[in-house]
Amino acid sequence: MDQLINWIKKEESKGYTSEQLRETLISQGYNEKDIDKAIKESGKKKIHSVLIFSIIGIAVLLGFIIFTFYKLSMTVDNTNEISKIENTQPTNNNAKTTKTATNSKENNNSQTNPLASNIEVFEKSFSSCTPDVFYQSFGDMSYEYNIIGLDGKFCAVQSKYLTAPNSDWLGKTMTCLYNNSISFIEATSDDSRCSGELWDTLN
Repeated sequence: MDQLINWIKKEESKGYTSEQLRETLISQGYNEKDIDKAIKESGKKKIHSVLIFSIIGIAVLLGFIIFTFYKLSMTVDNTNEISKIENTQPTNNNAKTTKTATNSKENNNSQTNPLASNIEVFEKSFSSCTPDVFYQSFGDMSYEYNIIGLDGKFCAVQSKYLTAPNSDWLGKTMTCLYNNSISFIEATSDDSRCSGELWDTLN
């Protein structure tokens, strides 16, 4: 029976229908009940495989969402600590945004980009979807979020890795259309409108 089931699965993958295979097997002298049973079992195994791959895909997507949210929450904590230190130092009243640096890589980027802001300033920019840049770091990785502007009723944000343990993630960007009527941290939990080379690589 297993041999018959495997043969049916192989032929179905070539494009033959169950009815065509049934007629072929009958012409070769196979019992009709055995044929119907084998076709039914083949269908069950196919559905089982699809379910397994679907579950794996969902698990990977959930893992990415949880990982992204964790990165953002860690950044908020780091930014709050840096803000406390900055408040004790002289500030430039003419500065358009508050620069922060959580590591040497992030600091270099902030110095070369006058729009690099902390999370509080970035949240305000996100709510109005005005151009702004935010850098964050977590472990041996650093990430950049760049508000591009409105795209329909959503706010387009381009992002990329500045440093990462996986070299395949570097040099690639992805653009997400986020709902800016809520906070940026909440908005990033919905990645259903993300696209780009980095998004394809991560998924």
